Amino acid sequence: MEFEKPDLATLESERDVEHKFLYPLLISQTPSGLGFDHAQVKTQKNLRKFTIGKGSNQKIYFPDYLITQGTIPLLVVEGKKPGSDVLEAFREARLYATELNAIHPSGLNPAGRVIASDGLHLLAGWHDQAKPLLDIPFAAIDPYSPQMSELISLFGAATLARHYRSLLPSIRPHRYWKPVRLVGGLAKQKEQVPVNSFGATITTDFAHLFNPQSRTERSFIARQAYISSKRRDRYIEPIDKIIRAATPPSISNSKTLEDTGSPSEIIKPLRNSRALEHKIMILVGSAGAGKSTFVDYLQEVALPADVRAKTLWIRIDMNPAPISRDEIYPWLR
Repeated sequence: MEFEKPDLATLESERDVEHKFLYPLLISQTPSGLGFDHAQVKTQKNLRKFTIGKGSNQKIYFPDYLITQGTIPLLVVEGKKPGSDVLEAFREARLYATELNAIHPSGLNPAGRVIASDGLHLLAGWHDQAKPLLDIPFAAIDPYSPQMSELISLFGAATLARHYRSLLPSIRPHRYWKPVRLVGGLAKQKEQVPVNSFGATITTDFAHLFNPQSRTERSFIARQAYISSKRRDRYIEPIDKIIRAATPPSISNSKTLEDTGSPSEIIKPLRNSRALEHKIMILVGSAGAGKSTFVDYLQEVALPADVRAKTLWIRIDMNPAPISRDEIYPWLR
């Protein structure tokens, strides 16, 4: 986007300078702005705090913005209320950049550039020089201004991108290690994890709970261990409509079980036998959703006594069925 310089009269507070002037200037395209991407501009909530200054002037400080590329800090930006001591703001930003550079190897200094502004003036310079290189008045923040052109040339996105690429050979590791090579010697590296006897015992002892085979086991789980679940309102109505439009009619036209502990959507049709006359009720759900266990719970617990008394349950387990079409029909009968 193109930078639209705000009316100077609207810059009344430090926040105005930050959000109406500095941030748009940073992300606007050249030649009206510095041309940084939104993702490169880190705000205060994402910045590390440092202690700057000495003695009575010592304080915890972090700037308004930090320009980064590939997690490497490149430019420190500080904003102040109009009329504030902008040179002091520049000094604080320099001290922060110095502490930031101290984290990196000696001589690297990736955060070498600093910008500070109170809206009336914009100062730009190096982290290791007290005097700013540029002092640009508000009126000169203009695409046709020589001072603006110099600001973009020295502190713009293209220049900092070249600076970042020049740093890569120094920060890129020259040697790589496989994690397994850092664990003991060769014997230790080839050692195999023993069988989890506790897990094997648990699997054997509780297999009837997680993978019930007999009708007795399924009935026990339905009566003693079933946990009901209520439907979750996960989407607002417009998004829900889009999702429904993308699903097949067999699912989009179905009724959702609001509460599997009290499935009135199934109990009511079963109580009124005419509602299901010449119809088939199908329970639809993804693999592992708990359909089989829910049916067990429905038969054993959820159905009222009068409905259970007039229903006949036939269960057919198709898992062990033969795959040959010549054998499956006799097998089913």
